[in-house]
Amino acid sequence: MTGFPEKIPRWQRRYDIPGSNVYSYDALPEISNNAALDEVYVVTPPGLHARDAIKAAEAGKHVWCEKPMAMTASECRAVIDAAKKNGGQLTVGDRMQHEPNTQTIIRYGEDETHGAVTSVATAAGHDGTPPDPDDWRRDAERGGGALYDMGVYPIDAARYATGMEPVAVTATGPGCPPTRPTSRPGRWTTTPEPSKTIMPLWSRAERGSPTFGLFGPS
Repeated sequence: MTGFPEKIPRWQRRYDIPGSNVYSYDALPEISNNAALDEVYVVTPPGLHARDAIKAAEAGKHVWCEKPMAMTASECRAVIDAAKKNGGQLTVGDRMQHEPNTQTIIRYGEDETHGAVTSVATAAGHDGTPPDPDDWRRDAERGGGALYDMGVYPIDAARYATGMEPVAVTATGPGCPPTRPTSRPGRWTTTPEPSKTIMPLWSRAERGSPTFGLFGPS
């Protein structure tokens, strides 16, 4: 499935794809008539995940959606509902919970191996800001910015290591668009509820090696 017809011959030769299994995004609903296709792997920009995942589910196919699942909680719910309604399996590509070192850190948090967790520090490394000004990673409407593509890794790490959900988030990214409109370019911030206890979390998504640590009294 592609939005660039010029790619089709090259991919067909490389992977021996029959013409009957080649579709444009606009023709996605037509896969419902193709018994040779069992599942759709959604790897479009995050801003299009809900659109494509829902179409695939409504076509009666299983859906594997890359992270982040969608742009908002309501979009995620719509994807889940579409999969349930049409009897398909929905999988989201959050894989780190299955990685051995990550599972060790999760156990540290659950068992309080080094005492109760008092703070979390995580980082996700990548090659930096895309040089192409039209790249979707620079476009907030398509899911670019500091959070959606790489930021989900460190934020999710903090969630599954502590069993807690965030009540406030601030994100900045040099050269990135604002993830949500605010008075400060490149920044998204929310105010925590007064009744909530705040655990320090330092998290970044930038050039460099991924890191992940829990901190306790010992």
